[in-house]
Amino acid sequence: MKSKEIPQKLGLEENRHFKMKALSAPVIGSDLYTSLGQRLYDLYRKYSIDQGDQREIENLTYLLVNFNVDREDKINPKSFWKRMMGR
Repeated sequence: MKSKEIPQKLGLEENRHFKMKALSAPVIGSDLYTSLGQRLYDLYRKYSIDQGDQREIENLTYLLVNFNVDREDKINPKSFWKRMMGR
């Protein structure tokens, strides 16, 4: 799935609710990717989450992570981490 399709599947409109930007993203090894995917799948099974909800969780998680990445350059990093660590 393309990054642009994710917010659209959640009913968001480009240039109204979101803008596409070129971002650097970490690239993880396929062995780690597989184990992380398995952990997510195990949680889906543990809580009997249906496939439609699984896709929505993944789409929402993607957007929320990118929102935080977008905000990092607009705030003081020290205060950001203090808030995140509850200090």
